[in-house]
Amino acid sequence: MARHCGSALALALLTACSREPVGEQCTYPGSTSDAPPSSDLAPECACVDPEYGDLLCKSPICPDLTAVFHPLDASCSSFMCGDGTWTYDEAALTCALAAARDGTEGSISWSLTPDSSYSGHEGYLHILPGRRVLRQSKEWADLGGRTSSTDLWQLRDAAYFDACLALESPCQRMHCLFAGTTGPALSRCAPGYDYEP
Repeated sequence: MARHCGSALALALLTACSREPVGEQCTYPGSTSDAPPSSDLAPECACVDPEYGDLLCKSPICPDLTAVFHPLDASCSSFMCGDGTWTYDEAALTCALAAARDGTEGSISWSLTPDSSYSGHEGYLHILPGRRVLRQSKEWADLGGRTSSTDLWQLRDAAYFDACLALESPCQRMHCLFAGTTGPALSRCAPGYDYEP
């Protein structure tokens, strides 16, 4: 699903959020692994439902990361609106990046939808001791979608997230947050699955 962001030159501040014009392609990468995770469950997997990957020990440390899509055609209200702008909650994004930088233990959640939840992207990072993190993401359209496997990862170091915080656009900072794990997954806590209407 395409999401668009734009240059900082055209940023317009909206209360605690920032609106990004069309231009820059905004992507939300999942974690990637160079090797399959160990077949042995890590103790941290006790925080995760083993069937669906739901977080059982959720402890929010920041407001949920949200973004609102504004179609270029203001009269359009369906999922077919095409290009437009995103308004991000920058305070929540800054909080999430600072928590990841500091290794603050607890949960960070996000929910991004361009069309009033007809389609979207959501998920969580749950930061654990030792800069380990549980991660799951979901992509959906209409009533179907894909839930990723729920894996245990290692967060990148503090300097990485300091660099994320210094990036110019909210789109870039979101991308940086979602790419903030390193190495192979340490353990697979729950399998991924597809769901259909």
